[in-house]
Amino acid sequence: RVEARVGEAHLTLQDEVENAGHHPTPHMLLYHVNVGFSVVDEGAEIVLPTRRVTPCGDYPAEGFGTLAPPVKDFEEQVFEFEPRSEPDGTVPVGILNRARGLG
Repeated sequence: RVEARVGEAHLTLQDEVENAGHHPTPHMLLYHVNVGFSVVDEGAEIVLPTRRVTPCGDYPAEGFGTLAPPVKDFEEQVFEFEPRSEPDGTVPVGILNRARGLG
């Protein structure tokens, strides 16, 4: 369930996952959101409290949180995050473009 109120700067996502199998199984979940220009631009920051960031390829994790300018023929870089939650269990995330005052 996704809830958003007009004029507010956040949304609420409520989800439930059930293991209908025969054995306990680790679970990984990915929510994908496309945020475009003008928030996503050179220098924008990925704001995500993490315990660990693991690159899924032959590239470093350092600098993952600051977006680079467009690069011709850039190959995607994928990272796995182990988030650090707030005391209430939520994990606040965002993309912040300080230069444009957007996020």
